Amino acid sequence: MRIGFLGAGNMGGAILRGYFPQARHNHHQLLAFDPDRDKLEELVELTELTPCASQEELAACCDAVVVIAEDGKVTIEVRDRGIGV
Repeated sequence: MRIGFLGAGNMGGAILRGYFPQARHNHHQLLAFDPDRDKLEELVELTELTPCASQEELAACCDAVVVIAEDGKVTIEVRDRGIGV
């Protein structure tokens, strides 16, 4: 299963770091997008997740997407673009 995380900041990063061992055990692939590329790259090094270049790319290639957005702006953009998350 390919699980995407839309938002990899403080909260998303904590969830990804905590879930990574279980995901690896269950053979799930983790993908993520965050506008802050530095935070995303830090998580790539720690968890071996696959970074996505955009929220559209993330939504298109995942079986499930977890949305973790502080102010809801990202969620609204995804909904308004009809991405299907």
